[in-house]
Parts: sequence; structure tokens; C-alpha cells
Amino acid sequence: MELYAVVRAHGLKSRLLRRNDYEAIAGGEKGLYEYPDYSAVSDRDALEEKVEKVYRVYVRRVSLLASLTPELSPLLNALLDRLEFENSKIQLRRLVGGGAHALFYPYGRHIGPSRLSALRSWEEVWGALSEAGLVETPAPEEKSLAGWELALDLAYCRHLLRGVEGSKVSRRSKRALERAALTECSIALSRWSRALGADAVLEAVSGVGLSGVCELLRGVAAKSWSAAEADRLLASEVAKPLEEEYPLEAPFLYAFEIYARLEARNLEKVLTGLHLGLSSGDALKFCAIAL
Repeated sequence: MELYAVVRAHGLKSRLLRRNDYEAIAGGEKGLYEYPDYSAVSDRDALEEKVEKVYRVYVRRVSLLASLTPELSPLLNALLDRLEFENSKIQLRRLVGGGAHALFYPYGRHIGPSRLSALRSWEEVWGALSEAGLVETPAPEEKSLAGWELALDLAYCRHLLRGVEGSKVSRRSKRALERAALTECSIALSRWSRALGADAVLEAVSGVGLSGVCELLRGVAAKSWSAAEADRLLASEVAKPLEEEYPLEAPFLYAFEIYARLEARNLEKVLTGLHLGLSSGDALKFCAIAL
């Protein structure tokens, strides 16, 4: 089933948007609904509805591949579970903002948006994640929002690496998947250096036993990426090598997931930018167009 899933992933990849597609959408030359995968999106939809429909496409694509490859489903499901961690961050920010309206991602394998939105404190959010098996450590003593969000990112890295460990693939594929996951985690965690300082981030990573991430992080902790720069690194340093070295093996599915994830993020940024009245050039500036 692995090879069949890889072939299906190549087919799905051929339908991903290209630079000229993003330019046409941002410039108003084409509506997103004109692309078959996004035919459910309407110009009449509110921004929240458009973004939700975009992410449903991403979830549907990766869920399909997970269903086709039970041996790799622990990793593919863990990659999708990132949205639950992101929704948890959104709820933390919502609580800080006094319960303001929040746009959650349409995913909840363990804990869905409706339950998260009903939680009334940071401790309740952490407790719910703990009950769902998504976090394994006590709630952070740090009381800043940045400290809690870093703790969620650390918890997600552990979750992702467990997904790699639980996948039943060849030793060659598992080594590649682990290396890719460690690199992705180091890129994501290095972004906290700007807010908390490189030493504090390294100490936090070391404190939860992520030695492999810590080793890679030392090489990038002094750097501080923007969200778009981090996404571009994800494409060039993780997805592209997997695509080129393992075109007919399990790691290609990880590469496809990254490309599909970046497409959803890019569309979210373009749609939000246009909603806010940005020019097409400014809306595209924040995108990581990998294809």
C-alpha cells in the first residue's frame, strides 16, 4: 500500500497551486472557486468560511494518504494533529483577549474547536490536552503567553517524533523521516529566540529531553526567522530533499504533506490580506511559494 499511496501523493501534488495561480488569485484575475479542489469556496463566503474550506482541503488530502498507508498513519496523523496544537494557542490568545471571536482550524481528532472554545483558563486548556494524550508534562509554571506557546510547541515536537517512531517503514525511510522531523522542529523552535532569547529556548528544549532537536537547534538558535522565512526553510530544507531522495518511498508522503500545508497557509495569508485591503504584491509577500 505504501507505493500506491506515494503514487496517489504524486497525483495530488500535480494539483497543488503554482506561483502563477497565487498571482492570479491575489490579483483578482481568478477566483479560488475556479480551482476544482476549492470549488466549495464562494466569493460570498465570510473570510472565516473561506479559510475553513481551504483547511478542509488540506485535511482531506492528508487524511486520504493516512487511510491508504496504515504503516505510516502514525506520522501523517501526527502532522495533522499540529492543527489541534495551533487551535490550543488560538484559545490561549482568545482568553488573553477577553473571549474575542477566534478563527479555529477545522480539525479535532483528539479535541475539537467546540470543546477548546468552551475552556475558561490556560490551565483548563492544558488539562484537556493532557487528558487527550497530546501533552505529557505538567502545566508550565511560566505565566507569560509566550512561555505557554513555547511549551505547546515543545509538546508538539514530542508528539511528532512519536509519530515517526510509531510508523512501520523501512530503516532507511525511518532515518529520513526522523531527520526531517528533527529539522522541522529546530526551525519551528528557533523562531522563539527572538521573543525569549536563544539560551532560554535551548534550556527549554533540553529540559524536556529533546536532545536531537537541541543539537540541531544550536546551529540555528542565534537566527530568528519570520513566519514566511520559516516556511521557506521548511520547503527547502525538509520537503525538497525528501522529494528528491525518496520519490517512490514513504518519506515522499511527508514532503507532500508539507507542500499541502504550505498551500493552505499561503491561501490563508492571501485571503486575509485581500480581506484587509492589501495590494496583491503585499499579500503575496508573506507567502512561501515552494513550487
